[in-house]
Parts: sequence; structure tokens; C-alpha cells
Amino acid sequence: MMDEWYYKRAEWKEAFALIPRRCDLSGRWIWGRHVRGTRFITGPGDTIEISIWNHRHEHTIYRLKGKLK
Repeated sequence: MMDEWYYKRAEWKEAFALIPRRCDLSGRWIWGRHVRGTRFITGPGDTIEISIWNHRHEHTIYRLKGKLK
């Protein structure tokens, strides 16, 4: 599971998975509609894109618990 800094700073969008992905919160395989978080890290050198995928229900529960604003 990624650190909280990622969850607070990432841009979250609903997306569709054409290939199965593993949910970062629960570890289960997800297929179809899900929530994708994207974060760009810049600095001296190349820009790095980090993307993680969450099941939309797991992501909603995570937000309701107040861990993600």
C-alpha cells in the first residue's frame, strides 16, 4: 500500500481497466470500472509518473473513513 502522501496529492479519476489490475487497498484483482490515482514527481532529471488503481468501493470506504480528503 502506498503512503498517505501519495493518496493526498494524487489526482483521482474513474477509469476503465482493459486488463486486470491489483487493488492497492485490498490486494484483490479488479476489472472494469475502478478509480485511478496519478501523481507526477518532478525534480532534477526526468519526470516520473506513478499510477495506482483502487476498487471503487474500497476507495469510497477509504474516503468515508476520513483518510483521504
